[in-house]
Amino acid sequence: QIPLDTKVSIYDQLPIGFKDVTVEHSPALRDTPHTIQAPQGNVVLVTGTHDLGKSTLLKILTDQIRPMQGQVFCPLHLRVLNVSHTPLLIQSMGLYRNLVFGKSTEDPGDVARVRGILRRLKLDKPWIMSELDKGLPIDQRSPRSQLAIKVHTPSEDEGTSSDEEYDETEKEEEGAEDESDDEWQTQLSESEIKRLHLARAFIYNPEVLIMHRPVDEFDNDMAQHVLGLMREFVDGRGVEVDAGDFELRRPRTLFFSAGNAARTGIADVVWRAGEHGV
Repeated sequence: QIPLDTKVSIYDQLPIGFKDVTVEHSPALRDTPHTIQAPQGNVVLVTGTHDLGKSTLLKILTDQIRPMQGQVFCPLHLRVLNVSHTPLLIQSMGLYRNLVFGKSTEDPGDVARVRGILRRLKLDKPWIMSELDKGLPIDQRSPRSQLAIKVHTPSEDEGTSSDEEYDETEKEEEGAEDESDDEWQTQLSESEIKRLHLARAFIYNPEVLIMHRPVDEFDNDMAQHVLGLMREFVDGRGVEVDAGDFELRRPRTLFFSAGNAARTGIADVVWRAGEHGV
């Protein structure tokens, strides 16, 4: 039992984990029922040697794997986002729509936050930010993009050369994208694709993030940078959010797996999968 703090909402003190769970194909969870839990508001590292159940532990929490027996508990009022190890970009959808996919509201504050998170992940190359602008209404685009549109939009005196040209200008003013154009995706490096995948998770800002090996392919410098944002996600109850609203947001909890035991420095709780259990 985790002791309750009377100054904190009881809903924010409900643990996340499982009780008396066994999983047939998992060496760490097959033979003996396991009970393990973590309090909300923590970074939880799932580590251990290869093929002993790190991914299984995370998939149990997201209901991707059903245990043979036992009970999984994650409070139903919490939004849980599973972030796969393999990055995914949605085809026939512009960069901005890819990044905010799943969010229910959008406003200028969201756009500033998206830009801030891209900058924090070193994804603020001019061409990437220009591609981001293509999915936004003119009044939410960067000043540079707005100026470019003013320069290229025909004046009333000049008119337009054809209905087609007028339609293109009208689309540009509304912020419409050519959703069949995925060329921007082919220009990204593997590292940039991976970081955009992680950026989308931070932008969504759920109460629980479950991340499968989020830093394994990065060099040490980038890995430490991403780990710092993961720590900020929990400590600040979001990344690039208003510090003044901290008490209005629910605690953030982050589970992630890593083969490198050196990652324990970021974690509040460590679940270590081994031949004899967790």
